[in-house]
Amino acid sequence: MPKLSEPFFSEAISAIENVAEERKYTVLLGQSLDDENRELNIIQTFKKHRVDGILISMSKNTGDTDFLDILAKTEIPIVFFDCVPDMPNVHKVYSDLASGMIEAIDAFVDRGHQKIALINGPESLLASKERAEAFKVAMDKNGIEYDASYVVNTDLTEAGNEEAMEKICTLVDRPSALISFNDFVTLDLIRYAKQRGIILNQDMFFISYANYPLWKYMDNPPMGSIEQYPEKQAHKAAEILFDIIDKKEYTDTAQEVVYPSKLVLK
Repeated sequence: MPKLSEPFFSEAISAIENVAEERKYTVLLGQSLDDENRELNIIQTFKKHRVDGILISMSKNTGDTDFLDILAKTEIPIVFFDCVPDMPNVHKVYSDLASGMIEAIDAFVDRGHQKIALINGPESLLASKERAEAFKVAMDKNGIEYDASYVVNTDLTEAGNEEAMEKICTLVDRPSALISFNDFVTLDLIRYAKQRGIILNQDMFFISYANYPLWKYMDNPPMGSIEQYPEKQAHKAAEILFDIIDKKEYTDTAQEVVYPSKLVLK
């Protein structure tokens, strides 16, 4: 997993361990910290110790999936969840990001917003591409002309998030509503906006992905967040993996399970 400290993955871990306990297996955890080399080292270590199977949410910087061939030769099954590769013939469970994006744009438009921006993740990330495509579809659905200047990418670091927000805030025709890659990005965006004197939920409204529980501790939370169901994803991915392990069937017929994301208004 990328970061065990994130609430998303905390929920995922609990779900995985619950399934593992039922199936009489022990879970070993590896944290990539979104580093491709670290991720590969973890996988090689698991291979060396002959684990029965691997669940993986890919690093946002992973560009090489050659490790799949390595694991296939050793007959170690692998199931992806959340951050999955854009390739066929692999088992994967993930959230359909488009459904939540469309609900978010609809909610903004219903409240009178026409100038809507997107601060997205790294362009190389599949989840970013899905968000970008869904954003275009949702804007077109609501009859709003797509403006490329309203779409900015961030590397998801604090500095990158602030730089992206600066680009949005310095636009001549500044947007009144913004969708961001996830809730942690939004925290940086809100802080930067406040420093510029922008009033949350008055001058600018925010919706982001993840629906982390942290918003309930804010006096003035963003307008909404998009639920991606980490517990459901992880639970289903674990079930698929343990079914493969218990049946000893290393088949090429891949299972793909998709859960629609959903807007949760605050």
